[in-house]
Amino acid sequence: MNTPTDDTPQPEPRPRKGTGGGKESGKAAQTAWEQAHWNHSRVPSASELMAMGALFQGLTPHRMKQRQLAILREHVLQYRIRCGHLEIDRFMESIFETDFNLECYFKVHEARTSPFLHPLSRGLGKVTPFELASQLAWQCSIAPGVQLDEAPVMHAAGFFHACGHFWCAHPLEVAKRGTPQVSLSEVRQARRRMLRVDLDFLIRQVPKEGRLLRSLLLGAEAGDGVDIEQHARLLTVLHLWGERITFPWWTLVNGLKN
Repeated sequence: MNTPTDDTPQPEPRPRKGTGGGKESGKAAQTAWEQAHWNHSRVPSASELMAMGALFQGLTPHRMKQRQLAILREHVLQYRIRCGHLEIDRFMESIFETDFNLECYFKVHEARTSPFLHPLSRGLGKVTPFELASQLAWQCSIAPGVQLDEAPVMHAAGFFHACGHFWCAHPLEVAKRGTPQVSLSEVRQARRRMLRVDLDFLIRQVPKEGRLLRSLLLGAEAGDGVDIEQHARLLTVLHLWGERITFPWWTLVNGLKN
């Protein structure tokens, strides 16, 4: 399993001046400027995304620009932290083959001070769901009480623990509701929409790990063969760590006490 590291930022290459003028030269300069900001061997942080300008198109359709989305996916698939389990890693990558899912993890949000955020993110007050999810995935995989063979499952569980919140915070979903507030049932439905199909496929590949992961993310099902004590132990770890990472989104959820 890879250990997360904070690479020392390297000087950003300056875009070369294009020859000629007009719209074409302006477009070339913009492309060079964007490539300069993408020219890092890591998944971009919230501060780096903000430096690139607006990634989401305003008003309709509230979606990320296709060119930026393609480069972002390439960085995620190449540089994200892996759990060390081939099939679970493939499951995680398959989630990001859907544009909307990828967008959900890269909408920059306000963030309160947290000891689990990089110091630069804390100072900026901005964070992406991907940054928080990566931290939670790592913490869950090495948490006390988590066995070595359970670590890959907990890594994936941590990473997708708050995916329903991230889905509901997507600009398109906020526009549909007309408010950032969301019900707990909507969060659960969003998590199921994002994960269910690929979880079912994972279960067919590795039944034991797949069923355990599904039980942690979507709830245990009768006859799925998951050990009750193991499920309860890991679910406790997931929620204890999850509250420390994802609390900025919980404040937008109605009916948590219902």
